[in-house]
Amino acid sequence: MKRTPVKVIRPMLARATSAWLLVPLTALVGSIGLVGSAPAGASSQSEVTHSVKLPTPSSLISAMNKAIAAMHSVHLDITASQSSPKVNETISQDSGYTSGSQHVSTGNEHASVLLTPSNAFLSGNSSGLSAFFALPPDDIPLVGTKWIVIKSGATQYKTFVNTIGYKNLFKNLVPTTKPLSIIATTYHAIKAYALVWQIKSGTTTTKLNLYLPRTGNELPLAETAVSGTTTEQSVLSQWNKKIAVQAPTNTIAISKLHPS
Repeated sequence: MKRTPVKVIRPMLARATSAWLLVPLTALVGSIGLVGSAPAGASSQSEVTHSVKLPTPSSLISAMNKAIAAMHSVHLDITASQSSPKVNETISQDSGYTSGSQHVSTGNEHASVLLTPSNAFLSGNSSGLSAFFALPPDDIPLVGTKWIVIKSGATQYKTFVNTIGYKNLFKNLVPTTKPLSIIATTYHAIKAYALVWQIKSGTTTTKLNLYLPRTGNELPLAETAVSGTTTEQSVLSQWNKKIAVQAPTNTIAISKLHPS
């Protein structure tokens, strides 16, 4: 039987404008963006003050890109929810240049990816293996609690490097749509700027905010979103943390799944 390719973890939202996560298998809405009401920790209104001189969007984006380029790793936490039909998803990710990890839970579906310079390791419960990696039913017992190993030369490995690795994580972070606006606000008591824009696709509008601190470095704090009944918040932290991924020993090679 011809082997069905193991696919990468799909986020609940299809990232049309952001590259935080792995390539989606299904698309429920548009992209990372701002919730109609402010996310946890963010002010719901901009500051009404003449003392805050706002930068231009281009100068803020330029400073952010420079700050990101000086780092080598970041931790990312994403929470997403859809009210109709009701779906909740959480994602925890560490991204370094040559190593990283991603852990995803959607309802009862759980899956993980570990990335090292030599291999990518995939695991999950039975429903997670099916939903996130499109693993055929007769392959699931073969995998069981093992980690699927993908060697560094494989196409799938390169996909994980491109989507988990720090180097490519921010390629699509900066919005290319216009107009862009900036407001002075707060995020978890941090005085911040919010870069605001929206994307329209057919009759659906996705509103987006990207929060950056007003003082110190311009590393992004969070990006938040709403599109229809789906809301999402992505929080970035622990910049330049040491990423140490321990390769699992209980493994099964991808070539062992559905041999021809």
